[in-house]
Amino acid sequence: MPGKRWMGENGVEVETVMLHGREVFRVSQDDYFIAYCDSMEDVATFVSPRTLVELPDWGDESGEPGEPDQPGDLGEPGEPRGPGEAREPGEPGEPREPGEPG
Repeated sequence: MPGKRWMGENGVEVETVMLHGREVFRVSQDDYFIAYCDSMEDVATFVSPRTLVELPDWGDESGEPGEPDQPGDLGEPGEPRGPGEAREPGEPGEPREPGEPG
């Protein structure tokens, strides 16, 4: 259960966190803390559990991206994936010399 996140109606977000050695649900709305809840029944006082949609795991709390769920989710090995990685000249995201067509 740790690290799961759900988005609900009206900007309500629910996530599981460890608090004093036990897992609880942290409820927030528009990035403002609302409450810690022990059960989904407690969460239901703030948002209907039927409206919650689980969000994909994009990493841990350090902000580092998580591993892809399926091989190839981020492209094949060797393909450019982000800033600082090799690209062919003129590919989107590659700086061009002034006056170079593109």
